[in-house]
Amino acid sequence: MIRPACLGDETAIRECTISAYQRYVAVIGRKPAPMTADVTSQIMAGHVYVATDDEDRPVGVIVFYPDDDNAMILENIAVAPEYEGKGIGKRLIATCENAARKQGFPHVRL
Repeated sequence: MIRPACLGDETAIRECTISAYQRYVAVIGRKPAPMTADVTSQIMAGHVYVATDDEDRPVGVIVFYPDDDNAMILENIAVAPEYEGKGIGKRLIATCENAARKQGFPHVRL
């Protein structure tokens, strides 16, 4: 299931994001921006959605929001490594695309 994130999801969202992006720290020499993002503010702004397992625990996350440039901005997408390859990322992106259509945006920008 995909649903809007709530503040109670914050720890799980951070863990998911860190586990998904950790492999890139050595490659780029620093933590990628999603690992240090202000998740609390993003959740409170309504910009975060989570994919959950059968027990409603977040296993994937997407952050997106409308931009003044007539586009939906997809800022971050992460799936816990143990859930990769199960279509979760595709469903999260579809959620962003559907929100963009409903809000009248012609495209999604990364």
